[in-house]
Amino acid sequence: MSYTPGFAPDAQSQWQLLEPRFQEIVLDELDRLALSPPSESEHVSDLSFEEGTKRHYIFLHVLVVSERNRITVVGVGYFVRPIELPER
Repeated sequence: MSYTPGFAPDAQSQWQLLEPRFQEIVLDELDRLALSPPSESEHVSDLSFEEGTKRHYIFLHVLVVSERNRITVVGVGYFVRPIELPER
């Protein structure tokens, strides 16, 4: 069963600070979680990907309320660091 997704006010503000392409990644993950909700009441998704010489990390903290079929984002985090290339 699909859950209704939403954002807590603080998480909405954190999400809005992200670049639009990262906002879209968060929305895609929220949609995925709403379609297949985690069994626990609190969940953190961690997404990472490489782009050029950087590795990006996005964290999505959600609360799952099974009784109401709701999943709410309560925190969004983002971190980037350079990829360490092996020396030649």
